[in-house]
Amino acid sequence: MAACPKCNSEYDPGDGLSICGECGSRLAEVPPVAESTPPPAQSAPATSTDGSTKSKTNVVGEHNITGERVTVIQGGDAATAVQYCKIGNERIGLGEDTFRCPECLKSPICVDHFNPPRGLCQTCVKSAETLEMLNRDEIVIDPMGQVVEKSKVRAQDGTLVTEDGERVANIKPTVWYARPSQTKRAKQWHEIKPKLLQREQQAVASMYPGMKMGTTKAGSKFWAGALSTNTGNTYAVRIQYPPNFPYMPPKAYVTNPKIEESRHIYKDGHLCLFHKDDKVWQAQTTAATVVSWAALWLHCYEVWKETGEWPRPERDQVVVKTEY
Repeated sequence: MAACPKCNSEYDPGDGLSICGECGSRLAEVPPVAESTPPPAQSAPATSTDGSTKSKTNVVGEHNITGERVTVIQGGDAATAVQYCKIGNERIGLGEDTFRCPECLKSPICVDHFNPPRGLCQTCVKSAETLEMLNRDEIVIDPMGQVVEKSKVRAQDGTLVTEDGERVANIKPTVWYARPSQTKRAKQWHEIKPKLLQREQQAVASMYPGMKMGTTKAGSKFWAGALSTNTGNTYAVRIQYPPNFPYMPPKAYVTNPKIEESRHIYKDGHLCLFHKDDKVWQAQTTAATVVSWAALWLHCYEVWKETGEWPRPERDQVVVKTEY
């Protein structure tokens, strides 16, 4: 309690009064009372089997064992112990299990983004699964250009479709090969074969609805669109028809981002998708198949950039710097 300096009436400073209720005089200013902060709770000492006590060790930060689960016991300043998953970027709570991926060395990784059976983070597991699919004899490409598990497709009315009913392309075994560039000029094919043009439009639209047909100033036809790989990368591609199609196949280009160097590519930037001895190109083959081959090429290209090895059999290993 405090007293008014004039009439000595008692009052409680905690009530926040500035004028005396008895005489109306101004009360003396009383400094606010600081609230005390209780000291942080201390861990109770652990008792050993022989009756003695020993202090519990608090581990702060990353103490992850490669490919194994580790419970991180947070102690000290909680602000310095905040962790976020390197894959999903979600916050990891105090005491939650974390992991370290032995492949990409990212740490910490939360339980939701780590695959204990394979001992890898989910990103590395997906990359490994894609590589396994690329090295199989037959490859399945979906309408977005991604490689999918053949076990996830089914036959419907004589064609392969996904679980959602979308058509997919089934690519048979081929061997990568680069051959010298050849250019032949002839009258535009679609000018004299309108039914062939209609067949091409129907084939590509049914398999890759995202591809759009265009016409150059010179009158040649092409398809342009985007394909994405299993890593989530997206590439703008262009499928250019030759004047004497279908006796020569269309050329596939990656227009964005441009491929500066790679195996199985020509200097003008068009992709080498097969070797002439494979005889995979026939007069009845459509540009839809070329789009599927380009999608497979992109997956193999990403693996080569990452590991230096090109998936599936090769006839050569020449690295070409492009000029397009």
